[in-house]
Amino acid sequence: MSSRNHDERAVSFAVPDEADDWLADEAARRGESRDEICRRLVTAAAAAATEDDPTPTAESTDSAVATHDGTGPETGGESDD
Repeated sequence: MSSRNHDERAVSFAVPDEADDWLADEAARRGESRDEICRRLVTAAAAAATEDDPTPTAESTDSAVATHDGTGPETGGESDD
């Protein structure tokens, strides 16, 4: 068994220029590092891929939209509906 902690595993990969530009912009917008953005995206993809029921619920869909556009109860923002 490996004595290495799961949090210490590193992955390195190249991304296309357009994805790299988006990643840099997103990291700057969120005040995070590119590594943090990649870590969060891969972790979310792994969680979504291993869910027992991959059908999105209204709650998870609302949460994803609120996270994306800044509206919703989590941010205290209001939509323009």
